[in-house]
Amino acid sequence: MKIMFISAAVVLMSACTSRTFEGCDFDCRVEAFRGGARSAVSFTFDDGCPNQFAKAVPLFDSHGLHLTLFLTTDWVGNWQAVRDADASGHEIACHTLSHPNLSELTPDSAATQMFGAQQLIADSVRAGACRTIAYPFCAPADSALVASRFFAARHCQGYIETSIPQSFMNISSIGCGDQSGYNSAPAIEALFAQAADTQGWCVLLFHGIDDDGGYSPIASADLERLVGFVASDPQTYWVDSFGNVAMYARERRDAQITDVRTEGNRLSFVLDDGLDDALFDMPLTLRCRIPAGTPHVEVTQTVGGQTVGVAGVRVDEADGSVVFEALPNGGRIDIKI
Repeated sequence: MKIMFISAAVVLMSACTSRTFEGCDFDCRVEAFRGGARSAVSFTFDDGCPNQFAKAVPLFDSHGLHLTLFLTTDWVGNWQAVRDADASGHEIACHTLSHPNLSELTPDSAATQMFGAQQLIADSVRAGACRTIAYPFCAPADSALVASRFFAARHCQGYIETSIPQSFMNISSIGCGDQSGYNSAPAIEALFAQAADTQGWCVLLFHGIDDDGGYSPIASADLERLVGFVASDPQTYWVDSFGNVAMYARERRDAQITDVRTEGNRLSFVLDDGLDDALFDMPLTLRCRIPAGTPHVEVTQTVGGQTVGVAGVRVDEADGSVVFEALPNGGRIDIKI
């Protein structure tokens, strides 16, 4: 048995009548955003401006959150700062070697700009560190060429992206700073509210911070307010790097549940996404309906032949479901009540 899980639950059996899974509706779904948040927010910074390392990285570290640094590698003056940001869990991504308009280049020249920067980041920071790209001047390269080396690419169309983008090679972002209409904390907070209302993904594009010489700077005080605002409400906003949110969306798009089994107080199934586990290793958040009044829930997953407890298990009494995280392709998931 195989069931696709994107936005709707699937009913396989009749209504539940007791505290067992026998005779219960099978009702599971992959949540739109990790942790069951209503929306996602990604803070992305282009060019590698000095205050991105001096001010933004420590700010996000203090909240336990991750940002994305799209580096123009010819402009990097301190690779140790880049390595330190990577070690703290921030995403180090590609903004080409020298910031050209990729749409004006030959395919070979565009490939040199993109893949050369990607390789330099791998050599200077960490192998596999660079897996997404942002287009300089908001000018996309050929999608097939980009997709041959990157799993997601940031454009700047100026709208809130959907939870599963139509094109992972042209994900929308919204430019912020004093050269845009989003030049203050209140203006950008309105975007957060829009993302929550539409259950969308708000990708913010920044360059300079304060007086570091970067394009369209934003005041560090405004940035501090914005990060504090979203960090204080994790049920509404999942704040993570561009690459992590894009990876979750790719896995969720392709997620399938197979081999559903029920026996007494146990429900089990397999979660697959058909993607390369070496690249796509983000846990997905699942929500499964359980019988009303269930006093205890245990969720495990068989990984590498070993049964382990899964992360983030909680019971949502409001809708009678258990919420937890599991790895696609990670082995059989077992819910015991």
